[in-house]
Amino acid sequence: MWLAINSGGPGLQGHGPETNRAGKKRFGITYPILMDESGEVGRRYGATNTPHMYVVDPQGMLVYAGALDNTRGGDLEDADPYVHYVQNALADVAASRAVREAKTEAYGCSVKYAKN
Repeated sequence: MWLAINSGGPGLQGHGPETNRAGKKRFGITYPILMDESGEVGRRYGATNTPHMYVVDPQGMLVYAGALDNTRGGDLEDADPYVHYVQNALADVAASRAVREAKTEAYGCSVKYAKN
């Protein structure tokens, strides 16, 4: 199961249900986007960038955190060899083995958390 969490704070870039609806339509997203206006969930997971990807195994354990892949937001040609970190983590979980690379550095725009 996939889901996204929008931790953008009120009045900040990327915030709000309308932004979520527009993003779902623009990018063909079919999974839920949950609202985290306070940023509590994002902060607990340590999300710093969008996207910041997480894989949770069937036992509820966080087994991967970091970037989607190694393109740093660019083209596949920019990464030689291309590594899809999330797909690799999911394959490891499906094979009931430890995730080979459990943490990478997330890249992208910073999460725009609400001020506390």
